[in-house]
This record gives sequence, structure tokens and C-alpha cells, in this order.
Amino acid sequence: AMADDEVEKVTELPAGEGVPRPPVRRRRLALGFLTSAARAPAPDKGPSSTSAAIWNESAWSWLAEDFVQTTSEPLEACFNLLCHDDSAGAAAAEGSFTAKLRGVATVPTHRAELSLVFAELSLIRAALEDPDTQAMLLLSGSCLPLLRLSELYTACLEGECYGKSILKYHFMKGGQQRVLGVPLGALQWKLWHRRELQQLAALEEANLRRRWEPLEATMQRYGLAPDEVVLVNELREELLKSDPTCKDPFALCCIRRATTYTEWEAKVDKHSGPPRARIFPEIPEKAWPTNADCGEVARDIQSRDSPTPLLCRKIYLGLEALQSWKKRLTGGAAEAQSATAICLAED
Repeated sequence: AMADDEVEKVTELPAGEGVPRPPVRRRRLALGFLTSAARAPAPDKGPSSTSAAIWNESAWSWLAEDFVQTTSEPLEACFNLLCHDDSAGAAAAEGSFTAKLRGVATVPTHRAELSLVFAELSLIRAALEDPDTQAMLLLSGSCLPLLRLSELYTACLEGECYGKSILKYHFMKGGQQRVLGVPLGALQWKLWHRRELQQLAALEEANLRRRWEPLEATMQRYGLAPDEVVLVNELREELLKSDPTCKDPFALCCIRRATTYTEWEAKVDKHSGPPRARIFPEIPEKAWPTNADCGEVARDIQSRDSPTPLLCRKIYLGLEALQSWKKRLTGGAAEAQSATAICLAED
């Protein structure tokens, strides 16, 4: 029941009859953090070369505050904040960005193992619990956006990205295809549209284990990770069921480009599994969108050699670098970030 001072808003029809105005529903973008935030290193120690967990709490807290200030909207109105964190850490501090994240069902994860596929599926299923979530951006706690959250929302859900996933997929080498029996590989970090989220959520984990666990060692020898092979090929097979003769079933539902800028450490042993991501003390200049007008940014995004990403991975910012990143988002380069949000185009 409404209080005495509350009045239900009505819409006047031509005949003069009033009907309740439906509540405003906004499409949400899920941010699915696949991370171990509780294991992040202390600020004075920093991450090690063994790819220790990184969590940019102060940066994400600032992003959240900036979103509220610039849009006058609560963060939760536009974002569905999810986290898969299989570490046993202390509860997040009240008021922190970490405290805003909803934990999903966890599985113990290990680098370059099938467990990361199941962790991603857990995030996918949690995202679908919210009927207003239209897409999920998969990222790690070490990722930082290269544009403000309001622009990230626009970039992922509007313009050329409307109704599409973003997935950088490729044909693997012939030898890899032969030993694994599948053709595609893909970058781990991507944006899944709700349509693809639903197809992936329907996959039976028992079937995935039966098919892919025997191939884990083979992928390790070839420098591949299951989270770069399994879901892209499972989804391809699902899409082919409706059109078995289609040469590229992703062409209609996916934008083929990277969401995340990553550089890789040089491998010492070619049989040591996938290479490790390089850790940055600041955002590399070449990760940023081109500081140019909308048309030039669009052309840069369309280039296969230098697609403009939405995020940069493995960022561990000191105080000076953190301030520089904030200035880049809100200062002289803001035009480029805004253009990126509006002008996303398929590579």
C-alpha cells in the first residue's frame, strides 16, 4: 500500500482513462570479474612475475564514484556486478568497490586448466539470473577500463555492439586443430551477449569434462589454455546446428575484436604452457584509443593490426600512475574515449 503522500503516476489515454505508468527498466551490463581479489598483493610489495592476483580497488572505487557523479544514476541501475573469487579471504571493507560485487558459486581454479571454464560458466549463469542483463563483459581484477564507466556501458550495449557479442576468435594452426579435433581458438576475455550467454549456460558440465579433460595435457604442450579453446568451439557447434553449412557461424552474432589489451612475457620453455601476461606499472600508450576525431578512431578500430580495446589487463598502478590514468579518462583524451564509445565498429 502507498503512503498518504505517495501518488501513483498515471498516463492519460485519449479516452481520459488513467493507467499506471510501467516502471522504467534499464538494460544492464554485467561485469563478470574472474579474479582472486583476496589474494591481491599488499600495495608496498606489488605483484610478482608468477602472475599473482592484482586488484585495483582505489581505481574501481573512483570509477564507481565518477559514474554516479556524471550520470546521477546509482551504479547498480546500469551494471550487474559479479565476482568469482575462489580464495578464502576476509570480508570486503564496507563501502569499498569490492563490497558491491555479488559473489557467484565458486570452483577451485588453476592457471591454464579446465577449472577456469567452469568459473566462467558460473559467472554466466549468475548474470542470467537478472532478466535485465543484456551482456556480460568478462574481465579480471587486474583489468582497468580505457574509458569511463558510462562510456563503457554505451560501448558494450549500443551502436555497432547492440545485440552482439565481442569475441576475438581465430583458426588455430593445423597441428593444433588435428590433435584437438576443433578449429578455433579465442582470447579469454570477451563480451557475451545474452543470447550467447543462454546457449553457453545450457552446456552440461559433465559432458564438458568428459570431452575436454583428456585434452588438457595436449593443450599444455601446444601452449594453449582451455579457456581459450573450449567455449568458443562448443558455441560454434551449437550455432552450426541451425545452419550446418555456414562457414562462419559467428559472423552474424559476434564482433571479431579484442576487448582487452594484453602483452605477453617471452616464453623460456615452449612446453611450459600458455605465456604469462606482462604486468604494467602504467597503461601503455599504445593501449589507448587514438586521440583523434570520431572517423579516425573508427578506422583504427577496424584495423586488424591495431584494434582499439575497452580494457587493459595486468595493471598495477602506483599513486602517480593512478592520477595519470584518471586525468587521461577525464581530461584531454576524453574526446577519444567518447568517440570510442560511439564509433565501435567490427574489425
